[in-house]
Amino acid sequence: MAKKMNDYRAAATPRRRIEGPLAAAFGRIGFALVLLLLVSLVATPEALRGSTLLSMLPFAAILAIAAIGQTIVVQHGGLDLSVAGTVSLSAAVVTKGAHDLGGISVAIGVAIGAAVTVGLLNGLLVARLAITPLIATLGVNALAIGVVLNVTGGVPTAAPQALTRIALERTMSVPNTAIAAFVVLMLVGVVLQRTVLGRRHVAVGVSIAAARHAGLRVGTYRVAPYVVAALCYAIAGMLIAGFQQSPGLSVGDPYLISTVAVVVLAGTPLAGGRASVIATALAALFLTQLDQLVLSVGAPTAVQYLIQASVIAAGIASRELTVLQRAAHRVRTRRRRELPMTSPPSFPSSSFKGGES
Repeated sequence: MAKKMNDYRAAATPRRRIEGPLAAAFGRIGFALVLLLLVSLVATPEALRGSTLLSMLPFAAILAIAAIGQTIVVQHGGLDLSVAGTVSLSAAVVTKGAHDLGGISVAIGVAIGAAVTVGLLNGLLVARLAITPLIATLGVNALAIGVVLNVTGGVPTAAPQALTRIALERTMSVPNTAIAAFVVLMLVGVVLQRTVLGRRHVAVGVSIAAARHAGLRVGTYRVAPYVVAALCYAIAGMLIAGFQQSPGLSVGDPYLISTVAVVVLAGTPLAGGRASVIATALAALFLTQLDQLVLSVGAPTAVQYLIQASVIAAGIASRELTVLQRAAHRVRTRRRRELPMTSPPSFPSSSFKGGES
């Protein structure tokens, strides 16, 4: 019985150490979202009306789907700069393919296949050729944009009616885009938290050397995040195509900076490790609502990019400050343990006898 209790404590202690920062990050983004909603209520009360929130949800949902893909890559210490090209490629392929290939189903399949190809190329360049993720994904992003121009001939194509209905309609008053984001969120969250694959993915992100010594196929687990991320970008791109009905050729450009901002806001360490996709979804809501607030007070679009850059800087600074505080706490604790133990003062026995008399 005692052995079982010791084993349980040994297993539970590392878990608490890991989940503590995640809980803190989740609390921070939740508090920030509530605070932003209160500010929005004071500045522009109409921004929190039911109709306004429902019109904002599709933008937040699409951003959350793309940001979940970025989160999976960042968990391995990478950064996927091909998100813009992959989103634009998926939107272009699904709109152009629906007219040229004779059906929306075939076009969706081709768009998913193109995204998987982009993800595989990213993963192989990073994992097999050891190219820096920023350089590899930036080059693949340029390649994807070139394919977009070649496929479309430089002319946008209207989205098919079936895709437009899926993206614009609501189910039980909830936008279908929000339902799609919820499905992606639950699926990725369950895989990461409740499956062996998810735990191994996190282990490789925490330490490649330790995962290799544990016998894991590190190469496969380093390629897979880019493929899964590309699938998330493809879903986001197809939803954007249906939502905008006639998407531009550079429709994915706004998601390059915004997905990074969401990941930082969610508290995901850029050096890799554990992450919370729920915090990512809350961060997407926060950033979308912040953009809506900026536009509602009459600020130009350029201010949005300045705010996103400020959010990234503030998020990184907050993360680094938290790390420094933990390091300082560990140093203080270690010093306390190293201090010599002072014995309590001793009194002559006669003094106690005198006190008794």
